[in-house]
Amino acid sequence: MYQIMLQFILNRVIVNRVTGIISFDKRQAAWAMIATIFTLLLPLAISVCLLNATLSAQFLEKFFSSGFEYTVLRAALLILGFSIRGWIGKAITLTVTITIFLLPLIAVWEQVGLLYGTAIGGLLPWNDANGYYIDAAALLDGYPIGWSARRPLFVGLLATLLNFTGANLSVCIPMLVALTAIGTFFLAQEINQVYGPIPGAAVTILALFFYKHIGIGTTLTENLGLTMGATSLAIMYAAIRRTSKPMMLAGLYFMTLALCTRPGTFFVLPCLIIAGAVIFKADQKINWHFLAQGIGASMSGFVTNYLLVKQISRGIGHAPFSEFSYILYGVVVGGKGWTQVLIDHPRAGEGTEIYRLALAHFRAHPFDLVRGMIKMWSEYLPGHYFHAYHFIEFGNSNILTRHIHSLIYILLVAGLIWCVVNIKQGQGQGLFLLAAFTGYFASIPFTPSIDGGLRVYAATVAILFILPAAGIYWLLGLFQRLLRRRWAIQLHRDYSMPDRGYSTRLVGNLQVLFVLLLAAMAVVGPIVIKSNARPPSISRVDCLPAQEDVYFRYNPGSSISIVDRDADRGPSRSGLATLATIQSEIGKMELKGDADAFSAGQTILTTYNLVDKQFLLVTLPASLVPPQRSIVSACGRWTTDKTARQFGLFHVDNVRVSQVAE
Repeated sequence: MYQIMLQFILNRVIVNRVTGIISFDKRQAAWAMIATIFTLLLPLAISVCLLNATLSAQFLEKFFSSGFEYTVLRAALLILGFSIRGWIGKAITLTVTITIFLLPLIAVWEQVGLLYGTAIGGLLPWNDANGYYIDAAALLDGYPIGWSARRPLFVGLLATLLNFTGANLSVCIPMLVALTAIGTFFLAQEINQVYGPIPGAAVTILALFFYKHIGIGTTLTENLGLTMGATSLAIMYAAIRRTSKPMMLAGLYFMTLALCTRPGTFFVLPCLIIAGAVIFKADQKINWHFLAQGIGASMSGFVTNYLLVKQISRGIGHAPFSEFSYILYGVVVGGKGWTQVLIDHPRAGEGTEIYRLALAHFRAHPFDLVRGMIKMWSEYLPGHYFHAYHFIEFGNSNILTRHIHSLIYILLVAGLIWCVVNIKQGQGQGLFLLAAFTGYFASIPFTPSIDGGLRVYAATVAILFILPAAGIYWLLGLFQRLLRRRWAIQLHRDYSMPDRGYSTRLVGNLQVLFVLLLAAMAVVGPIVIKSNARPPSISRVDCLPAQEDVYFRYNPGSSISIVDRDADRGPSRSGLATLATIQSEIGKMELKGDADAFSAGQTILTTYNLVDKQFLLVTLPASLVPPQRSIVSACGRWTTDKTARQFGLFHVDNVRVSQVAE
């Protein structure tokens, strides 16, 4: 009986969801499975080879700085992949996408491209990134998360990946980059299906520019926010094309999770819910049933985030999203920035008290809010530093960069015009995209770029990738109609008819499976990890009177060895940095007061004290580094610099006990 039930589940549920086909013969099912495995294994194999290859520093520098010729090469390879239908094309496109995302990471590891302020030596997380990393690492030992509880989803994903890789950052970070590349691929593949190869390639290139700008290879929440947000938009676009309400609701749920991961333009959610109610209206003016379902789907995302906080944290100590109070106050007083409340009311408490102060100022000076909103909008427009497409940079070529910015804004306007034309034709995609942009732009005053940079838009920034792609599609259509030439048809053809091949239908279902996997790793993974983990046992040591003791984990692949010169670095890989690079980075960080304490022959790692869970930045002689994953009991001294001491800088003199980690 149980065998019959298992066979039924395998045949009717799993296979149907993977292939997207209700009835098929065994040969077709076998071919679909083989093609799926090939599509996944090819980019995986090439990625492993790439991460272990010796690459030219000049090539990496050009690739990292986004030289124009290399951008054209990326676009050409992507257009080629998108132009080839079936599994071959999808395998090429996925491989190219993952490759062009990994190459900048390798450049960072080789110190060709640097991440000042977010990573040390291109690998060790710093500042906010270190806070998420330490909480994720502590979760593996059964400790509840603290500071990062306001954004638990990314910490959950990071903890799951660390648990899977043996807490090896050198493996974990490429996996984060690859996940972002895969999410980008799904969105670009959907755009290719609707608009064609050139728009699909444009979406990928814009996503790469943005990802590099916010810090590729860091442990920041933008990783998951961008990945889940892009995939959610792909799912909702596919839902409109397939007229599938369940897929649309799933997209709304996952978009809510993306915004919980990286809070930003929340007004996108109600706009998309209303757009969905109009698109799926049937014979009514608006589908009230879908409206209620959409609100429920979105609320379910917030509830999921809240329940995760309750399960894996010791409490965030304040109301959810209370940090928004700083931003709101800055807007209400005339757009003076989130730090203004610290100037006006330095002792005000985060959350309720600052909200009360903002309300009091609004009642006294209501027009300050209008001035503040106008200022925040203007800062996001062309001509200002943090404008919408500031993330597009071509090395040191300011003239080329400005011309490309102008072109992208023209395509953005063309995309908005296409939305209006599409709505008049009774199509749903234009309404969806216009609603998304409306919610995005309406949110700008309350997520200003001058406060948090462009990374605050990570969850929904893909809207700004799709609009220029739609503009390209519309302009190519105008070009074809004006010239009436046969060769123009190859640039613009009718993509409105769905591709009924196995590959396209499978990719559509894989979008949902991929984002479900992300959600499972971010939500279920950390709960399972915390419930099964136990704090490690510590062997206390007695240090010399002038020394102090600390206790921490050493994990291979999660430290930096300082070498004297580039010739000592060896092949392309993480874990090595020149002394000049480290001192240059430290000189721009809070550790600059003790920069002279770093020297060649040292190993440095970011970790936490197993006794009190306080941050540690440990330096120790390379001869004291354990040969394997270990729990280390060490004696040494704290830095004498007050600022560096606040960030846990500790110099190890000797290791008394080193036991193999459990």
